[in-house]
This record gives sequence, C-alpha cells and structure tokens, in this order.
Amino acid sequence: MNAIGYLWRRSLKNRLLQVLKKPLILVMYLLLLAFLLFVLFGIPAEQPQGKQNFSGYAAVLIGVFLFIAATAVVNGMKRGMALFSMADVNLLFKAPVSPRTILLGGIAKQAGTLLLASVFLLFQYPNMQRMAGLDTAALMGLLVAYVLMGISTQAFSALLYAFCAGSEKRRKGVYAALFALILGMAAAFLLQLGKTQDVRGALTAFFGSDGWDYVPLVGWARALAIAFARGQWTTALLYGALLLLSVAAFTLLLQRTDMDYYEDVLLAAERANQAQEDAKAGRFATSQGSVSARAGREMGPMFGRGAAAFTGRILREQARGGVLLLDAYSFGAAAGPLICMVTFDKATLAEAGLWPVFGMTAWMMMFLYMSSGLTRELSYPVLYLAPSSPWRKLMAVLLPQLMKAAVEGVLFAALVMLLFHAGLAEGVIGVLVYVSIAMLYAAAVLAVERILGASRNKALILLVYVGLLLLAVTPGMVGAIMLTDVLTPRLSYLAFAAWNAALAMLIVFLFRNLLHSMDVA
Repeated sequence: MNAIGYLWRRSLKNRLLQVLKKPLILVMYLLLLAFLLFVLFGIPAEQPQGKQNFSGYAAVLIGVFLFIAATAVVNGMKRGMALFSMADVNLLFKAPVSPRTILLGGIAKQAGTLLLASVFLLFQYPNMQRMAGLDTAALMGLLVAYVLMGISTQAFSALLYAFCAGSEKRRKGVYAALFALILGMAAAFLLQLGKTQDVRGALTAFFGSDGWDYVPLVGWARALAIAFARGQWTTALLYGALLLLSVAAFTLLLQRTDMDYYEDVLLAAERANQAQEDAKAGRFATSQGSVSARAGREMGPMFGRGAAAFTGRILREQARGGVLLLDAYSFGAAAGPLICMVTFDKATLAEAGLWPVFGMTAWMMMFLYMSSGLTRELSYPVLYLAPSSPWRKLMAVLLPQLMKAAVEGVLFAALVMLLFHAGLAEGVIGVLVYVSIAMLYAAAVLAVERILGASRNKALILLVYVGLLLLAVTPGMVGAIMLTDVLTPRLSYLAFAAWNAALAMLIVFLFRNLLHSMDVA
C-alpha cells in the first residue's frame, strides 16, 4: 500500500506544481471557487415545504443515472478497465503489492476523480431549490449518490469486460440484453403514456416511481439521493451500504473470474495513453473496428478550395456521424426542455417563462460542447500549414459548428413549442437563443486553446472551460432576467441572445490569429 500512497502523493504534488507554473490557471481556480461560494451561500435557500417536488426530482435522477450506467457499460465493453493509467501500470504492477490491493487502489482513485468532478454539481444548488424545493441535505445526497453510482458502474463494467474477454458470443449477448432493457423501458413508458394521455404525467409517473428502488445500482443510487432529501437517514444508510457491498462483490468476482487481470488492464491503459499522446501530437486516429455503412457510402465530391476545403471536410464528417447534422450530442442538449417539463410545475413555468428551459439547456450544452469536435479540429497540424490566412481558416472551422447549432436550434425550438405550448414567436426566439449559446461555447474553446496551449489535461481543460463560461453566461442571463420588469419577456430573451452573440464575436476577434502558429507540447 506504501507504493500506492507514494504514487498518489507524487501525482498530487506534480499537479500543484503545474498549476503554480501558470498563474492564469491559478486565478481561474480562485475565481471559480469564489463563484461557487456565492452560489452556495449568497443566494437565499428558503423554500416552503409544500413546493417540494420529489417525484420530478426522482425522475431526473433516474434519467441521469441510467445515462451514466449505459455509458459506463458500453465504454467498458469497448475499452476495458479504465481504472489505471500507464504510470500505474509501469510502477504499481512491478511493485510488491498484491493484485487485490492494486485493484482496490484503482477503484479508490476513480472515486477521487468522481468526487472532484462532482464539484460542478454544486452549481446546481439554486436550480434544485427553485425546481424541487430541496435543501443542502439533498445536494449532499446527490453528490454521495453520484460518486457511489460512478464507482459501482465502473466496477461492474470492468467485471463485464473480464467476463466477455475473448468471447464474441458473450459480448453480443451483453449488447442484446442491454438493447432488450431499452426496448422494455420504452414499451413500459408507452403503456404509461397511453393511460395518462399526457407526456409530462407519463414521464413523472414512470421515471419517478418508487419501483425503481428495487433496481440494482441505478435504483439504489436514486433511493439514496431521495432519502437524503427527505431526511430518512436509516434508508440512506441502507442503500449506501448496498452500493458499497456491490462494489466489493464486483471486485471479488473480478478476481475470481480473472485472477491475472494484468493483460486486460495493460491493453486498456495502452489505448488510453496512446489516445493522449495522439492528442498532444495533433493526431486523432479513428477507433478500431468495422467501418459503418454510412461511412462507406458514396457521398459526392468534396467542395471548397483553400480554407473552404476545411468546411467541406467537417460537414462531410458530420453527415457521416449523424442525420442532418444531428448526433448524440444534439439529442443530449435537447434533454433540457424535458427535464424542465418534469421538474417544474405549471405555475412556476407560467411565472418564470422560458428562463428555466434556457438555463438548463445552457448548463447541459456546457459539457456537451467541450466534447465536440472543435477541439480536435484545432489540433490538426494541416490546419496551421494550409496556405491561407489564420482568420479565414478559423472561420472555415467555426462555420460548420454554427450550421450544426442552427439545425439543433430548430429541434430545440420544436420541443419547446410542443412541450410548453409556446407560440411561433417563442420558437423563433428559442432558435436564436440556442444558436447564441452555441456561438459563445465555441468561442470559449478558442479561449481555452489560447490559455492552456498544448496542454491535454482533461480535468484542467474542463475546469478552465466551465469557469470561463460561468463568468461569461451568468452576467448576461442575470441582466436579461432583471430587464424582464422593464421589457417584455420576448425582448429580454433577445437581450440574452444578443449578449451571448456579441461576447462570442468579441472572443473570436481577440483570438483571430490563433491559427498563426501551432503550440507544441
């Protein structure tokens, strides 16, 4: 265990030294901490007990935890155990430490990573108060449930990978079972929708049902968070113990299934390390495996010359990865209106208008756009070597992002009009607001590239990116909401869109020479 402790101490020390070498990053940490303290202690927290919406909150929790579990299982089946880095493999696997201790150390390290990532959930505290009337205990329950859910699903995905290693039949069986579960939930929801004849009521009744408490992992994490919110500490302790026992059981089964799991871990660690090295060098290799039918079909000749050729290539890749420029990230951002419809009551929505929808969508897009392809495009060396001005090349890369945002904005507006019975004017405004948010988020990627240079530390990139966006979006939204008393709601929405678009254009103008020279790590 001393070897594991030494590795953790050295890693923490190196990260602190890396932050101290770049004062701007340290300032960003301090600003983010100050904003977090303002969110937690500067906003009144009193909510009448009658407004507590546990069913809507439980429905949102189930949706989030189901997404986390499905992602962990699919990624675990494809990439193996993502519990160790190459440093862990090279140092710990050669040390006189038992395999079980190393495995437990990897799970503990994953828990620490999840705990750091859960800090961003604290910014949802005001929304939890306004949407569901929840207090600080509910927020703490959400953090605990998120961490335990992440650990248990990671351990379960590792067990699945070890179970299916070397057996394509088992792998297909797991995917078939996962697909059957999705079909079963869809059928159950449609039956509920047929009974209620109301989308909102069906979503709340199905995903907010207490029957989920009996579903392992996902339901247990949901029950743990709800027990914290209701102050049922015995129930919270019970479900927390169940999640911890599941982690222990998965760990023991993993060792019994594959005592010498080093080969599996080494392969997964090598893939992750190679991806990091490729990112630092500007190489983004495609994933191994069979090529999809969409990628192999003929799609017509490329278009554009000079900088415009980059636009044509990006649009073709987007067409291959989705339908009409819509992909998985697009439908993830569209979940904002669904969450607001479930968690807010009709009276609150009538009073607040579309601001809760815009706020929730902006929060979800914040993380989805960081995972978009813009960061990858800016890392291609050919982009810097092409004989064209840096400004034209930058516009050529940003134009497909704007086109994609416009298509997503139409989908977003359609959902707003359908779910909230909004008019055509609100639909058009929804498109403008969505596109303006996407513009600002894309511009923030440019700012992060300029601030961090060739750094590919995901945690650091996410922290700086979220910090910048919180400082950029919050003043515009707060100011526009305050203008609601002076202007009509529609004009205040347009003021928010104008703020986002103006700030995005300012950032792009300031970093217009970003592609002049490449920052090499």
